[in-house]
Amino acid sequence: MELLEVAMIYYSFHHDYLLIGELNDLSKEEQKERRNYMLAKKLLNPMLYILAGSLSLFNSVTSWVVISIVIITPCIHRLIGLIFRKCKFVRVAGADFDLMFGNYIDTERVECFSDGVFSIVATLLVLDITTESFPSATDVTRNGIDLTVLQMWPKFLVYAENFIVIALLWFIHHSLFHCIKKMNQFMLVCNNISLAFVGFFPCMVAILNKFADEPKKPDDNTRLAVQCGSVVIFMTSMFQAAVFVAALWKGPTHLEPKVNPAVSKTSHYHLTLKLAILPVISLSAYYIAITASDFIIYVAYHVAVFVTPFLFFALKFFWGGREVGVLRHDVAMDPDLETWVPPPHRSRLRLQKNFVGDTTLSQSLAC
Repeated sequence: MELLEVAMIYYSFHHDYLLIGELNDLSKEEQKERRNYMLAKKLLNPMLYILAGSLSLFNSVTSWVVISIVIITPCIHRLIGLIFRKCKFVRVAGADFDLMFGNYIDTERVECFSDGVFSIVATLLVLDITTESFPSATDVTRNGIDLTVLQMWPKFLVYAENFIVIALLWFIHHSLFHCIKKMNQFMLVCNNISLAFVGFFPCMVAILNKFADEPKKPDDNTRLAVQCGSVVIFMTSMFQAAVFVAALWKGPTHLEPKVNPAVSKTSHYHLTLKLAILPVISLSAYYIAITASDFIIYVAYHVAVFVTPFLFFALKFFWGGREVGVLRHDVAMDPDLETWVPPPHRSRLRLQKNFVGDTTLSQSLAC
């Protein structure tokens, strides 16, 4: 696939009508420079794959470490661009450099990819029931279909719990990206790592079905299964929170004004609390799995999962109804510059839609 993209780059630069306007307006020499920049970025992953394949002949662990570097290649691309530009003694403007080396990342593509991962994982959750735990014809003949299915209730319980968690993670992801303007490489890596843990959920369902689906006989395996589930949920939600922290650090270029604490503390705290619920719940479940008895661990994990959605409802009920979009007395937003500037002696005011054009701070967060 990577080599096909290299071929597409070569083909596109040999047919000018396939290029975007910014590239098509450049001279042939400048187009060649841009093409070489793009190829330098695209050849990184194939080189890592070839290196990993070569190392696998001697040490499989080292080869897996090399392959794992692919996850952070978006962060490496900019470094490659700086080195390549310095070695070639060519100056490229910031906007062109970002275009070539992916510093500007379209949030719509990230959302589409993320939605695809969530939908696929949510569909795969049921496979452990239909393949590994599905009753045989003998069981149905002996006990009847109703009793046989009823005896499978722990597995349906695990499926329902994990589907709820996936749905909540998707909801948080949707709320988060509703407030992000632009992404950089670090944010993209954090989002991809979060999705990687989301992809682990079908395996987590299999572990819970095997070791934590017997309410009458919880044991040390139940403890380990709950710890595994808690770690996966915690890591998934924490890397989602890391995306928000990175956007907050970058400021108005990456974050919508409505969730900037300098502009609207209410909306900012609302989103922050959303992002904090799952890490706190999963960390609490992990702590209980270390200290409590086996039966308490079993009960606490299931109760925590079903209580979590009600925490989101409570947050929406008690916090979401508050006023949003109220500026601090010392901060205002210039709609043309998209920056926050301190106005001279301005009292608290509510930002109305006709003051900001298409951008409104009175819009609430995603429900």
